[in-house]
Amino acid sequence: MLISLRNIKKTYGKGDLETCAIRGINLDIDEGEMVAIMGPSGSGKSTLLNIIGCIDKASGGSYLFRDKDISDYDSKSLARIRNEEIGFVFQSFNLLEEYNLVENTILPLLYRKGSKRGSKLKGEEMLSKVELLEHKKKRPSQLSGGQQQRVAIARALVGQPSLILADEPTGALDQNTGKEIMKLLVEINNSGKTVIIVTHDEKVAAQCKRIIYLEDGQVKEN
Repeated sequence: MLISLRNIKKTYGKGDLETCAIRGINLDIDEGEMVAIMGPSGSGKSTLLNIIGCIDKASGGSYLFRDKDISDYDSKSLARIRNEEIGFVFQSFNLLEEYNLVENTILPLLYRKGSKRGSKLKGEEMLSKVELLEHKKKRPSQLSGGQQQRVAIARALVGQPSLILADEPTGALDQNTGKEIMKLLVEINNSGKTVIIVTHDEKVAAQCKRIIYLEDGQVKEN
């Protein structure tokens, strides 16, 4: 089991201003799964993804990652898991305009000890996988939206994580480009990596092996 969540809760604020975003979620995700998380706006999808991705901590419950309870890990330990085990793909790409494509791709490697040449070669390898190596010296603004998302996927893969988390990865793209990005994510899953996608798009979700529906911060039983 890669991920095991038990009675996960997340609240924001205190007293009269307290808002409950996640209300006792139980969820298991096996290594190598491709899972879609769906639900209306405000259902807790992105909050759940942030907890799984160790970006945010749950207010209650337990989170087992590779059979280790990381619920009480400090920020440094969670950062290590994020850097070594998890790759992120966001709707808005989150690329840095001051860096070229290789430099954007290898950003996760800057937190690890390794040679600059080795990191550059790894970045070029990942850009080759997403068919953008010939553009490696360009800046993000010189690319189309689909190309920028491919760079974001290359960046997510560069650290050889076991888990890819994608938050609306096709949301800012046209339909045909979105299909290309989903094809790439399916290929990544077929290579053995676990992929979790938050999406509103039923066509995107249909390409996943399992769909989890959230409603009011809880898993909706089918």
